Amino acid sequence: MNHIIVTIGKDNLAFPVASVLGVCPSSTIQRIPNLPKPVLGISVTRKRSFPVVEIAKTNSKNLLLILDNGTDHFALAVGNVISISEIPTEEMKAIDLSQWNGNPFADYSSGLWKKDGENFWLINPKKLMWGKSENKGENNAA
Repeated sequence: MNHIIVTIGKDNLAFPVASVLGVCPSSTIQRIPNLPKPVLGISVTRKRSFPVVEIAKTNSKNLLLILDNGTDHFALAVGNVISISEIPTEEMKAIDLSQWNGNPFADYSSGLWKKDGENFWLINPKKLMWGKSENKGENNAA
């Protein structure tokens, strides 16, 4: 399956290409006061507005990855796009979430892919849901 590989801080994330609607510069973020975490603002791209969210604090927000999680369209602040890569299913490894306690990407991941000694979080866009969390009473990542 093809994935778009991006960075957020020092972490590598892989999103299924089918869930990516586009990429645009983060300069399109329009800040709106008093928005709940993790919403940074909105971006108007291709005559559509998208909420812009972040799933991990980072100073590197160069680009916005426009995503479709099956329910919502939104923009995720990312550092850079590294590549589009074919990730063979047999190389996708399930993760034990208890080993990754405190990692901001674990809750949104369907596993890890390891290449050249580096970890790539396999992000499941359906886990990035907009709305109230049943457990915490706050917005999930997106």
